[in-house]
Amino acid sequence: MGTSGAFGGSQTASWKDVAEHLQDEDEVKDDGVTDGESDSGADAPGAKLAALVAKALQGDDSSLKPRNAPASQDGDSGLLFGALVGNPRQTGTTRSIAGGRRRQITASVGRAGRAVGAGYALSSGNASALAEYGLELSTLSAMSKIDQIFAVMEAVEVDNSGPSDIALRGALYDVLDRILGVDDQASPVETLRELVGEYAIQLFAIEVDALIQDGALQAERRSECLGELSQVIQFDASRLHVDAAVLTTPRQFSHAAQQLMRATLSILRENDIQ
Repeated sequence: MGTSGAFGGSQTASWKDVAEHLQDEDEVKDDGVTDGESDSGADAPGAKLAALVAKALQGDDSSLKPRNAPASQDGDSGLLFGALVGNPRQTGTTRSIAGGRRRQITASVGRAGRAVGAGYALSSGNASALAEYGLELSTLSAMSKIDQIFAVMEAVEVDNSGPSDIALRGALYDVLDRILGVDDQASPVETLRELVGEYAIQLFAIEVDALIQDGALQAERRSECLGELSQVIQFDASRLHVDAAVLTTPRQFSHAAQQLMRATLSILRENDIQ
Protein backbone atom coordinates (compact mmCIF):
# COMPACT_ATOMS: atom_id res chain seq x y z
CA MET A 1 0.00 0.00 0.00
CA GLY A 2 2.96 2.36 0.53
CA THR A 3 3.39 4.99 3.20
CA SER A 4 1.00 7.77 4.00
CA GLY A 5 1.03 11.09 2.24
CA ALA A 6 1.69 14.46 3.82
CA PHE A 7 -1.09 15.91 5.96
CA GLY A 8 0.92 18.27 8.14
CA GLY A 9 2.90 17.45 11.24
CA SER A 10 1.58 17.18 14.78
CA GLN A 11 3.50 20.26 16.01
CA THR A 12 3.97 18.93 19.55
CA ALA A 13 7.23 19.59 21.39
CA SER A 14 8.32 15.96 21.07
CA TRP A 15 7.73 15.88 17.32
CA LYS A 16 9.63 19.16 17.02
CA ASP A 17 12.55 17.37 18.73
CA VAL A 18 12.33 14.70 16.03
CA ALA A 19 12.35 17.39 13.34
CA GLU A 20 15.38 19.12 14.87
CA HIS A 21 17.24 15.81 15.03
CA LEU A 22 16.56 15.11 11.34
CA GLN A 23 17.63 18.62 10.39
CA ASP A 24 20.83 18.26 12.42
CA GLU A 25 21.54 14.99 10.63
CA ASP A 26 21.00 16.76 7.32
CA GLU A 27 23.63 19.33 8.21
CA VAL A 28 26.09 16.63 9.25
CA LYS A 29 25.56 14.73 5.99
CA ASP A 30 25.94 17.92 3.97
CA ASP A 31 29.31 18.46 5.68
CA GLY A 32 30.36 14.92 4.82
CA VAL A 33 30.79 13.98 8.48
CA THR A 34 29.95 10.53 9.80
CA ASP A 35 29.84 9.45 13.42
CA GLY A 36 31.17 5.92 13.07
CA GLU A 37 28.16 4.30 14.72
CA SER A 38 27.71 0.53 14.47
CA ASP A 39 24.77 -1.21 12.86
CA SER A 40 22.75 -2.59 15.77
CA GLY A 41 21.33 -1.76 19.18
CA ALA A 42 21.70 1.62 20.83
CA ASP A 43 24.65 2.47 18.54
CA ALA A 44 22.75 1.93 15.27
CA PRO A 45 22.47 4.98 12.97
CA GLY A 46 18.75 5.35 13.72
CA ALA A 47 18.88 4.60 17.45
CA LYS A 48 18.53 8.18 18.64
CA LEU A 49 15.84 8.81 16.02
CA ALA A 50 13.90 5.74 17.16
CA ALA A 51 14.01 6.90 20.80
CA LEU A 52 12.72 10.35 19.85
CA VAL A 53 9.94 8.92 17.67
CA ALA A 54 8.87 6.56 20.47
CA LYS A 55 8.78 9.47 22.94
CA ALA A 56 6.68 11.52 20.50
CA LEU A 57 4.20 8.68 19.96
CA GLN A 58 3.88 8.15 23.71
CA GLY A 59 3.19 11.87 24.00
CA ASP A 60 0.47 11.60 21.35
CA ASP A 61 -1.38 8.98 23.43
CA SER A 62 -0.75 8.92 27.19
CA SER A 63 -2.06 5.35 27.48
CA LEU A 64 1.10 4.23 25.65
CA LYS A 65 3.28 5.12 28.63
CA PRO A 66 5.24 2.09 29.95
CA ARG A 67 3.63 -0.14 32.57
CA ASN A 68 6.58 -2.05 33.97
CA ALA A 69 6.95 -4.83 31.40
CA PRO A 70 9.21 -7.53 32.87
CA ALA A 71 12.75 -8.09 31.59
CA SER A 72 14.31 -11.47 30.88
CA GLN A 73 17.58 -12.61 32.42
CA ASP A 74 19.65 -11.58 29.40
CA GLY A 75 18.30 -8.05 29.58
CA ASP A 76 15.77 -8.40 26.80
CA SER A 77 12.30 -7.02 27.36
CA GLY A 78 9.59 -9.58 27.93
CA LEU A 79 5.82 -9.88 27.97
CA LEU A 80 4.05 -12.73 29.68
CA PHE A 81 0.94 -14.47 28.36
CA GLY A 82 -1.20 -12.80 31.02
CA ALA A 83 0.05 -9.37 29.98
CA LEU A 84 -0.93 -10.03 26.38
CA VAL A 85 -4.40 -11.43 26.92
CA GLY A 86 -5.31 -9.91 30.30
CA ASN A 87 -8.11 -7.49 30.99
CA PRO A 88 -8.12 -4.73 28.36
CA ARG A 89 -8.62 -1.16 29.52
CA GLN A 90 -10.88 1.30 27.81
CA THR A 91 -8.64 3.54 25.75
CA GLY A 92 -8.94 7.27 25.38
CA THR A 93 -10.17 9.65 22.74
CA THR A 94 -8.41 12.10 20.50
CA ARG A 95 -8.20 15.61 21.90
CA SER A 96 -6.36 18.82 21.20
CA ILE A 97 -3.37 19.83 23.31
CA ALA A 98 -1.29 22.96 23.46
CA GLY A 99 0.99 23.14 20.45
CA GLY A 100 -0.40 20.07 18.70
CA ARG A 101 -2.91 17.21 18.66
CA ARG A 102 -3.21 13.76 20.19
CA ARG A 103 -3.71 10.55 18.24
CA GLN A 104 -5.84 7.56 19.23
CA ILE A 105 -2.94 5.17 18.75
CA THR A 106 -3.91 2.65 21.41
CA ALA A 107 -7.52 2.44 20.30
CA SER A 108 -6.50 2.25 16.65
CA VAL A 109 -3.98 -0.53 17.12
CA GLY A 110 -6.57 -2.41 19.16
CA ARG A 111 -8.92 -2.35 16.16
CA ALA A 112 -6.06 -3.48 13.98
CA GLY A 113 -5.45 -6.36 16.38
CA ARG A 114 -9.04 -7.47 15.88
CA ALA A 115 -8.51 -7.29 12.13
CA VAL A 116 -5.52 -9.61 12.47
CA GLY A 117 -7.68 -12.03 14.45
CA ALA A 118 -10.33 -11.95 11.74
CA GLY A 119 -7.64 -12.51 9.13
CA TYR A 120 -6.43 -15.67 10.86
CA ALA A 121 -10.01 -16.90 11.25
CA LEU A 122 -10.60 -16.37 7.54
CA SER A 123 -7.30 -18.00 6.60
CA SER A 124 -8.21 -21.13 8.58
CA GLY A 125 -11.82 -21.17 7.35
CA ASN A 126 -13.19 -20.85 10.91
CA ALA A 127 -16.77 -19.69 10.39
CA SER A 128 -17.65 -19.50 14.09
CA ALA A 129 -14.59 -17.37 14.87
CA LEU A 130 -15.39 -15.05 11.95
CA ALA A 131 -18.92 -14.61 13.28
CA GLU A 132 -17.45 -13.00 16.41
CA TYR A 133 -16.20 -10.20 14.12
CA GLY A 134 -19.57 -9.90 12.36
CA LEU A 135 -18.28 -11.63 9.23
CA GLU A 136 -19.60 -14.59 7.24
CA LEU A 137 -17.23 -17.17 5.79
CA SER A 138 -19.49 -17.93 2.84
CA THR A 139 -19.61 -14.26 1.83
CA LEU A 140 -15.87 -13.71 2.20
CA SER A 141 -15.01 -16.92 0.36
CA ALA A 142 -16.67 -15.56 -2.77
CA MET A 143 -14.47 -12.43 -2.73
CA SER A 144 -11.02 -11.71 -4.11
CA LYS A 145 -8.23 -11.38 -1.55
CA ILE A 146 -8.19 -7.59 -1.93
CA ASP A 147 -11.93 -7.39 -1.27
CA GLN A 148 -11.54 -9.72 1.71
CA ILE A 149 -8.91 -7.39 3.20
CA PHE A 150 -11.13 -4.33 2.89
CA ALA A 151 -14.13 -6.25 4.23
CA VAL A 152 -12.15 -7.22 7.33
CA MET A 153 -10.95 -3.64 7.89
CA GLU A 154 -14.49 -2.33 7.50
CA ALA A 155 -15.84 -4.88 9.98
CA VAL A 156 -13.47 -3.68 12.72
CA GLU A 157 -13.99 0.01 11.81
CA VAL A 158 -10.51 0.77 10.46
CA ASP A 159 -11.42 3.69 8.19
CA ASN A 160 -9.55 6.38 6.26
CA SER A 161 -10.98 9.48 7.91
CA GLY A 162 -7.62 10.99 8.88
CA PRO A 163 -3.87 10.65 8.39
CA SER A 164 -3.38 8.33 11.35
CA ASP A 165 -6.18 6.07 10.11
CA ILE A 166 -4.64 5.96 6.64
CA ALA A 167 -1.28 5.11 8.21
CA LEU A 168 -2.91 2.23 10.06
CA ARG A 169 -4.63 0.96 6.91
CA GLY A 170 -1.30 0.98 5.08
CA ALA A 171 0.34 -1.14 7.77
CA LEU A 172 -2.67 -3.43 8.19
CA TYR A 173 -3.17 -4.04 4.49
CA ASP A 174 0.31 -5.53 4.11
CA VAL A 175 -0.14 -7.71 7.21
CA LEU A 176 -3.52 -9.05 6.11
CA ASP A 177 -2.18 -9.68 2.63
CA ARG A 178 0.45 -11.98 4.13
CA ILE A 179 -1.99 -13.69 6.51
CA LEU A 180 -4.28 -14.57 3.64
CA GLY A 181 -1.37 -15.74 1.49
CA VAL A 182 -0.99 -19.47 1.09
CA ASP A 183 2.59 -19.48 2.40
CA ASP A 184 2.12 -17.47 5.59
CA GLN A 185 3.70 -19.30 8.55
CA ALA A 186 3.97 -16.51 11.14
CA SER A 187 2.25 -16.91 14.49
CA PRO A 188 -0.42 -14.38 15.51
CA VAL A 189 1.91 -12.82 18.11
CA GLU A 190 4.72 -12.47 15.55
CA THR A 191 2.29 -10.89 13.13
CA LEU A 192 1.04 -8.40 15.75
CA ARG A 193 4.62 -7.50 16.60
CA GLU A 194 5.26 -6.79 12.92
CA LEU A 195 2.05 -4.77 12.68
CA VAL A 196 2.82 -2.39 15.53
CA GLY A 197 6.31 -1.76 14.20
CA GLU A 198 5.03 -0.95 10.73
CA TYR A 199 2.31 1.31 12.18
CA ALA A 200 4.95 3.31 14.07
CA ILE A 201 6.90 3.72 10.82
CA GLN A 202 3.79 4.85 8.97
CA LEU A 203 3.03 7.47 11.64
CA PHE A 204 6.62 8.70 11.43
CA ALA A 205 6.22 8.97 7.65
CA ILE A 206 3.42 11.51 8.18
CA GLU A 207 5.81 13.76 10.08
CA VAL A 208 8.63 13.29 7.57
CA ASP A 209 6.33 14.17 4.68
CA ALA A 210 5.20 17.31 6.50
CA LEU A 211 8.81 18.41 6.95
CA ILE A 212 9.56 17.81 3.28
CA GLN A 213 6.42 19.70 2.24
CA ASP A 214 7.50 22.64 4.42
CA GLY A 215 11.00 22.60 2.94
CA ALA A 216 12.55 21.69 6.30
CA LEU A 217 13.93 18.35 5.11
CA GLN A 218 15.44 17.23 1.83
CA ALA A 219 13.07 14.95 -0.10
CA GLU A 220 15.84 12.49 -0.92
CA ARG A 221 16.26 11.85 2.82
CA ARG A 222 12.78 10.33 3.12
CA SER A 223 13.61 6.72 2.31
CA GLU A 224 16.81 6.89 4.37
CA CYS A 225 14.97 8.18 7.46
CA LEU A 226 12.27 5.52 7.21
CA GLY A 227 14.86 2.85 6.60
CA GLU A 228 16.88 3.82 9.67
CA LEU A 229 13.81 3.67 11.89
CA SER A 230 12.71 0.37 10.36
CA GLN A 231 16.11 -1.19 11.02
CA VAL A 232 16.08 -0.24 14.69
CA ILE A 233 12.48 -1.37 15.18
CA GLN A 234 13.24 -4.76 13.62
CA PHE A 235 16.29 -5.21 15.82
CA ASP A 236 14.55 -4.14 19.02
CA ALA A 237 11.40 -6.14 18.25
CA SER A 238 13.57 -9.24 18.05
CA ARG A 239 14.59 -8.53 21.68
CA LEU A 240 10.97 -8.37 22.77
CA HIS A 241 10.29 -11.88 23.97
CA VAL A 242 6.69 -13.00 24.34
CA ASP A 243 5.18 -16.24 25.51
CA ALA A 244 3.50 -18.36 22.86
CA ALA A 245 0.13 -16.88 23.64
CA VAL A 246 -2.88 -18.64 22.16
CA LEU A 247 -5.03 -15.76 20.95
CA THR A 248 -8.57 -16.76 20.08
CA THR A 249 -11.08 -14.00 20.81
CA PRO A 250 -11.36 -10.50 19.29
CA ARG A 251 -10.76 -9.03 22.73
CA GLN A 252 -7.53 -11.00 23.18
CA PHE A 253 -6.20 -9.95 19.77
CA SER A 254 -7.06 -6.33 20.50
CA HIS A 255 -5.41 -6.28 23.91
CA ALA A 256 -2.30 -8.13 22.69
CA ALA A 257 -1.78 -5.56 19.93
CA GLN A 258 -2.10 -2.70 22.41
CA GLN A 259 0.35 -4.29 24.85
CA LEU A 260 2.86 -4.99 22.08
CA MET A 261 2.67 -1.39 20.87
CA ARG A 262 3.26 -0.14 24.40
CA ALA A 263 6.19 -2.52 24.93
CA THR A 264 7.74 -1.74 21.53
CA LEU A 265 7.80 2.00 22.24
CA SER A 266 9.24 1.38 25.69
CA ILE A 267 12.14 -0.64 24.34
CA LEU A 268 12.80 1.97 21.64
CA ARG A 269 13.09 4.60 24.37
CA GLU A 270 16.03 2.63 25.76
CA ASN A 271 18.01 3.85 22.73
CA ASP A 272 17.91 7.41 24.08
CA ILE A 273 21.63 8.07 24.16
CA GLN A 274 22.64 11.67 24.70
